[in-house]
Amino acid sequence: MLTSDCKNVFFCPFKAEAELLAANIPDCRKVNSQTWSSEKTMIFTWNGAGFLPMQKFLDCFPIEKLKTKNIFLFGCAGSVDDSHQPGQIFSINQVKFEKESIDLDTVKEINAIIVLTKDAPVQSNILRQNIFEKHGSCLIDMESFHFIKYFNKHLIESKIIRFVSDTPSFQFRLPFAKELTGRFATEYGKLPNL
Repeated sequence: MLTSDCKNVFFCPFKAEAELLAANIPDCRKVNSQTWSSEKTMIFTWNGAGFLPMQKFLDCFPIEKLKTKNIFLFGCAGSVDDSHQPGQIFSINQVKFEKESIDLDTVKEINAIIVLTKDAPVQSNILRQNIFEKHGSCLIDMESFHFIKYFNKHLIESKIIRFVSDTPSFQFRLPFAKELTGRFATEYGKLPNL
């Protein structure tokens, strides 16, 4: 499952996110329905939103083998700020869930932002406006906080990279829109050397 020579391990909630990342890594090939691999990088997906699908997948993963790897959660997140562009990439410097928050190390080459983890998608523009007024410019997802808590429990440092999939004026849709994938390909150069 996990090759010994890979140094970067990316976990993606959805297959579409994993495929987008894999398409931008030289020589990255699909291994099976949940795994992609290149010389230095492996990508895994559990293909489901939220805490429970993620935990179920990670509980079956050889976590101890990850202690010497660079661990990332990678995927899309909604923005509450229309100044963000679909496909724009951010490194997460703080994750929040309900009344808890955790500060994180970031990927230095990427602009940092806060992410709020919610139990359900936030699609209402009124709710997004309320979040913007309370927290300022930020992203919203369903996994980041739980991902960090999981790896912290195992004493493994992990980082989060998110790209903007939707904004108050740009609806989320699959397959990802050309505006999003085009911007992602431009922004991809900010990712660490993989």
